[in-house]
Amino acid sequence: MKKVLILRELQPLKNAVRTNRVLRQALLCVIMLTSAAAFAETLDLEQARVLALANSRSLMRYEMAIRSSVLDEKNQLYSMLPSVSAGYSASMDYLRNWEFLNPIDTFNAGVTLSVTQII
Repeated sequence: MKKVLILRELQPLKNAVRTNRVLRQALLCVIMLTSAAAFAETLDLEQARVLALANSRSLMRYEMAIRSSVLDEKNQLYSMLPSVSAGYSASMDYLRNWEFLNPIDTFNAGVTLSVTQII
């Protein structure tokens, strides 16, 4: 019986604690919302559009696809250009058949230049 009386006496105290907790949470929520509103920046429609386009993943994918196609097109154009190559060679003998020779008489030089075009 004594326990029941004590519990009945504590019931209003429990309710006060719950109410106090709810009030604190509500006050914290109101403070957070008002501070967020105070520091919030207003955007007009054009700024919101620019931000949305700048952060759009699908738009970034499309942009990368366009860049890739431009690079492929340039690659095709460059592959149609002719290929040019050049080379040179030079040689000189000091000794032929175990005889010493004048190096100027045995000087040989060559140059090659080639241009190829894929058709």
